[in-house]
Amino acid sequence: MAKGEVKVSTDKEWLRLVWTNQGKLYFLTLGLPDSQTNRKVAQSRATQIQLDILSGNFDITLAKYKPSTALTAKKPPLIELLDKFVA
Repeated sequence: MAKGEVKVSTDKEWLRLVWTNQGKLYFLTLGLPDSQTNRKVAQSRATQIQLDILSGNFDITLAKYKPSTALTAKKPPLIELLDKFVA
């Protein structure tokens, strides 16, 4: 793998990114099932990581590249939603 090269791969039909930086192997699970649209999202994230590595701005905590917490936030129980709707 060339310096800064980030590859989109799948693990059990879920997309993830794989790359090395300074001799360390990284994996980032995106929480997206494998689909044509989600692959475009994954490739965009891969490009961002590649540019950060090449420019010296790579976030070793990976926090910058992880999916937004808004997308993975816990949803309220259905009964709570129904109560709000009735009120």
